[in-house]
Amino acid sequence: MTMGEQPQQNHLLEAMESSYTGSGSSGSHGGGSIATDISIEAGFTRSLNIQDLPSEEFNAPQETVDFQLAEELNGLSMQQRDQALHEIHGISAPIEESPELVMQKRMELDAALRKLAAKKSSSAYRLAVAVNPGYVSSESLQLMFLRSEEFDASNTAKKMVKFFEAKLELFGSDAMQREIRLNDLSKDDKRSLESGFFQVLPSRDVAGRAIIVGLPMLRKYKKLENLVRAFWYTIFLALQDVQTQKNGFVMIGFNTGKNRVMDRGAAWAVQKIARLIPMRMSSIHFCYDALTMKPMMTVAMMVMGARRRVRFRSHYGTCKEHRYKLLTFGLPVGAMPVTEDGEPKTKAHRAWVKSLQQQEENSTMSKNIIVPGRFDVLFGRGKPIQEHYGNLRYHSLLDNYQSEYEQAKKFDKMEIAQKTVDQVHSYAGRFLKQEGAVWIAVDDSVAREKVSHAFRTRRSTANA
Repeated sequence: MTMGEQPQQNHLLEAMESSYTGSGSSGSHGGGSIATDISIEAGFTRSLNIQDLPSEEFNAPQETVDFQLAEELNGLSMQQRDQALHEIHGISAPIEESPELVMQKRMELDAALRKLAAKKSSSAYRLAVAVNPGYVSSESLQLMFLRSEEFDASNTAKKMVKFFEAKLELFGSDAMQREIRLNDLSKDDKRSLESGFFQVLPSRDVAGRAIIVGLPMLRKYKKLENLVRAFWYTIFLALQDVQTQKNGFVMIGFNTGKNRVMDRGAAWAVQKIARLIPMRMSSIHFCYDALTMKPMMTVAMMVMGARRRVRFRSHYGTCKEHRYKLLTFGLPVGAMPVTEDGEPKTKAHRAWVKSLQQQEENSTMSKNIIVPGRFDVLFGRGKPIQEHYGNLRYHSLLDNYQSEYEQAKKFDKMEIAQKTVDQVHSYAGRFLKQEGAVWIAVDDSVAREKVSHAFRTRRSTANA
């Protein structure tokens, strides 16, 4: 088979793609959502100690996976298939979170958790409640989990119980009452984090979803737990942003270039833990340039769960072909940390990790915005910033108010600047400035001064 040829794909996936019209309508998450398969096998440690797993779990033939996927696809309604395709192509919309919905689902979640708490398998959850009940029952944490399960309270409760089991196993009892911090990671964990195996892209896709890129060529860990803890920490940093919780994630794996590696243990462990973390996976892409990598997809698909399997796409070819293919899914190919030869890039990621370390030392992590949103206004120079959609929309607002600003008195100018700030906030935009390699939000007074400065600069430029 030549590089230009494609390995055989499951015929049902091809049928789904060919029936997709790309009409641009938004897929609804209500009513016909696919129930998430979150049943995790007993013995979490066993799934991490990959050498202890029976070989048949790694060597399941592709036909087995294809049959399983075919059965799952046949079991979907037309609405569910449409929803999956909309999410894959970046034209889905998050659930509308009315106060009534949030209140009702939190009540259902509390009831489901009370039932599960009585079971022997819920000991880690009970420990978390005992040490810090306010954290476990907080609206912020519960909403994070509910969003990841499309507000299915029953599945959310099961996921939370399993989540605390895994958290206790990975980080110990001291971390049960709060979010994981950088100083919770060991030296080996931090090496995995710094390696760039997992990177959060500085850009979102067309649907405003955060993008996580996996580069197994950069693997650096003594034990799989090191990689899993680094992955956990990275995802929860991204989940600090409510828009990321609502819009979900896209995960892209690149296993290309001269250093491509067959790390089935990492694929297994990461997919297992990803099912416990409150991240809503909208789609998963795997890019590879050697057919020897195909068994990796089989391993990953066996453990990623039914909902994610139907949102999984693989792309075989050169790096250039990968870029063209990913572009059709609304993904920002220019931001991918891979060279044209398929080799990984780490400079931006290492700067990002360094900034995180500095922020945690300065106790400013609460301000951290991991990925700027589509409607955010980015302060700074350079073509990528000026071409950011939120900046283009912001400059359109400035155009609309420029004449009014010029004719206004000093106090009225301040009101116009504030009105501009309010307009950006009205469509969920924020004003962000860069500190090191991360973005943080500025308050309204700083934003208002920046807006006033922009009006004055535009006037000076026009008069020059």
